[in-house]
This record gives sequence, C-alpha cells and structure tokens, in this order.
Amino acid sequence: MEIIDLLNELENRILKGKQFFFMQQDEAIIQKKELLDLIESIRKLIEAKYQILKAKMQTESDNIDFKKLDKLKSVRLENYNENEEARDIIVQAKNHANEIKEEIDEYADQILQNLKLTVTKFQRKLTKLDDVIEMSRDRIEKTAHYAQSEEDEEIDEKK
Repeated sequence: MEIIDLLNELENRILKGKQFFFMQQDEAIIQKKELLDLIESIRKLIEAKYQILKAKMQTESDNIDFKKLDKLKSVRLENYNENEEARDIIVQAKNHANEIKEEIDEYADQILQNLKLTVTKFQRKLTKLDDVIEMSRDRIEKTAHYAQSEEDEEIDEKK
C-alpha cells in the first residue's frame, strides 16, 4: 500500500465520521484506534521508504565513488594534472551524495512533522468531542431528573 492510499483512507474515515445535530459541520465522531492505527501504518511506510531510499542512495553513492576511484587510478597513470581534476570530481560526487542524503532526511522529517501536527489536531478534536458527549449526558440526566420532579409534584398535588 502506498502513502497516498493510506492518506486517502485516513481522509475517508474522517469524512465518514458520525455527526449529530449538536455538532458543528466540521466536527464528527471517529474511532480513535482506527485513526491511530492508520497513522502508525503511515509512519511505518514512510520509515520503510526512507530506509529504502537511504540504502539506495548509499549504494549509488558507493557505486559512484568506486567508479570515480577506478577512473582516478587510470587517470593518475596518464597524467598528474588530470589526477587533480579527478579528485575534484570525487569530492563533488561525495558532496552531491551528502546533499541528497540531507534532502531525504529533511523530507522525511517534514512528513513526520506534518503527521504529528495532524495527530495533535485529531487529539484536540477528540477531546472536544469527549467534552460535548459529557455535556450531552449531563443534559439528559438533568432533563430526566427535572421530569421526574414534575411528576412527583403532580402526584403530591393530586393527593
């Protein structure tokens, strides 16, 4: 499964959340465990892809470095000046590989930060939803108590 598929699933579950008449239009009841499981799946997929990319970049970097070193050896035999040029190419290749590695790390960190922000928002909304549920239950209890009190008063008046 791809990250976009998991994000689409997350979005679908949020959109399919239950809504009640007392809720605002952008609020819904959703299953916390399901969302957290999806978020965990996204994290694992991002980490797996990150590790694959990192390994691939390392392999490519190593392959580039070995090819450059072989070229350097043959160039060294031909001409000393060309040897210096080959060293510059190797340094550039290593720098480029390091830049790519840093970009991958930054990209993964950015995705994880965004994911953490999304999780935090969900947690806040779930807390608000919990408060609304508690308030609703209190209202129901007070209404039932009030109705019972009125019935008791009517019975007392009839006696």
